[in-house]
Amino acid sequence: MGHLLTYAISAALPLLAMYIVYKWLLASENQYRYNRVVLLSMMLCAFILPAVNVLVQQFASNNATVQLMSPLPQPSIADDYAAQPTTWPRIALIVYLAGIAAVVIHMAIVWLRIARITASGTKIRDGRYIIVLTDDDKVAPFSWHRYIVMSLSDYKQAGVMITAHEKQHIDRQHWIDLLLAQFIVTVNWFNPAAWLVREELKAVHEYEADKRVLDSGINARDYQMLLISKATGMKFPTVANSLNHCKLKKRMTMMMTSQASMSRRLRTLAAIPAVALAVLAINHDAVAAALDHVNNSALFYSDDKESTPDIVIMGHDATDVQTESKHDDTYGISDIKVIGYEAVRKEPAPKPDDSHARDRKPMTSPRIFINGIEKDMEEIMKIDPSSIESIAVTRDDDDRIYVTLKDRANP
Repeated sequence: MGHLLTYAISAALPLLAMYIVYKWLLASENQYRYNRVVLLSMMLCAFILPAVNVLVQQFASNNATVQLMSPLPQPSIADDYAAQPTTWPRIALIVYLAGIAAVVIHMAIVWLRIARITASGTKIRDGRYIIVLTDDDKVAPFSWHRYIVMSLSDYKQAGVMITAHEKQHIDRQHWIDLLLAQFIVTVNWFNPAAWLVREELKAVHEYEADKRVLDSGINARDYQMLLISKATGMKFPTVANSLNHCKLKKRMTMMMTSQASMSRRLRTLAAIPAVALAVLAINHDAVAAALDHVNNSALFYSDDKESTPDIVIMGHDATDVQTESKHDDTYGISDIKVIGYEAVRKEPAPKPDDSHARDRKPMTSPRIFINGIEKDMEEIMKIDPSSIESIAVTRDDDDRIYVTLKDRANP
């Protein structure tokens, strides 16, 4: 479960950065089809970027050489987090899952309301569309999939214009956009940008439908008066396109505004540096260490004791060297870890499987050389990490660790 929360947090920052750029530079432009594509691309990119970031880090780690960074800032960050109580990642995970549950329950309630209205209303077939008439005058006209829902009084007064408007939503499959937006809101419910992007997408849907209705020959004044008269009423903000969703003044303005020039679309390029800054923030040492704790969190923990690494050295490559040791007659692992730019994850030492003891090479401690002189594990435990210049690890029949101290100091 911790992986899901880490992924959602990693997607939240790029989505927030892109939304700020969109709202600042594109939201007021009359280019509804282009803005629709931009909004959908923002949501998809926000959730693709974290996966790409992980792949890039793994590729860089696998192709780099083992080299110790000097000075060593990462161990201090990892040690600081390791020394702190580890209950907060579990609390964050519980809150996150509770938020998802609340959003899902709310969405289910809305679905049930739509299903009840659709099932109980009078149905009229209009080609591939199904018009549903309800006796509840409080329900504002809306559409979902191939259903057009309105009250019986609305149908008698302005059925032609309402039907023309809602058909535009159905023809352009706006309901698919809303399903994607609702998924983003569910996974990223703690991110204000997720909710705001969904509202911007629904507004763009209304601009597009309004434009298509007016282009079909319907009188602009009569249509605007219809929108004014239907400015109130019960809405379904989760999954349906409502006639009265968007702010009325904004819709009127868009109807009277000329279409933006193609050159103004270049403003979208401003999202590139914004996203780059968001990715850099995610990869910052402190943020990465915190996300690693969240990533390793779980709702339930076992009572198995974890073995604590004896030495942690952070460099370019991710290499584990393990040596067997015993503490109070209990099997354990003393780890020397040379890992990438991430926080250290402590793994419990697995019990050896004696049934396959004959088929594998016996576990032996690696040979340790300090400034070319072979030492034992106790000697390397006494070394001050700040005095280490470099470290090299060989993995073959005779595993060795070569440690070089600064100024060739005598260990």
